[in-house]
Amino acid sequence: RGEPLSGLTQCLTPFKDPGFNPAVSGREYLNLKGAVSVDDFLNYQYLLRLFELRTMIAIYRSGKALDQSHAEGLSVDEARNLHARLLYTTVKSHVRYFILSKFAANLETMEDPPCQIVLKKLCALFGVCDILEGEQWLGIIDSQEAELAEAAARILG
Repeated sequence: RGEPLSGLTQCLTPFKDPGFNPAVSGREYLNLKGAVSVDDFLNYQYLLRLFELRTMIAIYRSGKALDQSHAEGLSVDEARNLHARLLYTTVKSHVRYFILSKFAANLETMEDPPCQIVLKKLCALFGVCDILEGEQWLGIIDSQEAELAEAAARILG
């Protein structure tokens, strides 16, 4: 309908361009540079952008997989069954992005500075632990960034 997307659906805005591929241009779209120090992985706002990128890529890949299955003549149910694991992990990625974004939003309005410091670290730890579990992060962060995430976990943990 042409209305702007709101909330967590805003990450879908660039998909109005049928040629948009977040695996290729998602970092540029989000103005998200690769991590250069452990401080990037200690920053919950940086992590939030990474989670948004992962969600965009996962949704893109799921859509492409379903489109391909439909083009090959599979029914909707057959395509969903064929790609059930991918769809499941995509949902998990989106839910974890939701959790992290709501956590981060609450941090911004917190009035107790000592509590805010602790919760910012907890928020970053949640994000780093998810990255180190590895689901749907392949190709989003490289091995050097994975080492930085590991270092951040040691600092936060």
